[in-house]
Amino acid sequence: MRSLRLRLIFGSALVAVVPLALGMLLLSQRIERTVRADGAARLDAALGAMRFELAADAERTQVQLRILARDPTLKRLMLVRTGASRDLSDYLAAQQFLIGLDYLSVSEEGGAAADHGNDAAIIRLAGTPALVLTTSASIPYQNQTVGALHGGRRLDAAFLARI
Repeated sequence: MRSLRLRLIFGSALVAVVPLALGMLLLSQRIERTVRADGAARLDAALGAMRFELAADAERTQVQLRILARDPTLKRLMLVRTGASRDLSDYLAAQQFLIGLDYLSVSEEGGAAADHGNDAAIIRLAGTPALVLTTSASIPYQNQTVGALHGGRRLDAAFLARI
């Protein structure tokens, strides 16, 4: 009688546990697929929004640099360099602050210095290397390009929080 009782208990347990285990396995797989798909969709949405914001920020910076590149004071300070390099540095520092850039410089690229969109570059800011989203604008003077204005924003935690 004991063996019949044990067989019934074991059989009843088996009948209850196997479908439950199979159901749990199938349910857990379905939940995992759903969570992965939802996570991928959220990540794609976040990356898309970030790409859009980066592009918009780069476009705003590009427009600001194009306007600044046509500034007569910048052209004068750049073309007349007789001891005025300090004046040019001070002017660029003031414009950098006003525009809200982390990086602003000029180079004397003549001729082929064309405007270009956003690039990520490693630049030394305050003595330390930083990843900066940069853009450039040509500095025109009498139908020639006399230099290029380069500027950008640091890609750091504060930038990402702003985005």
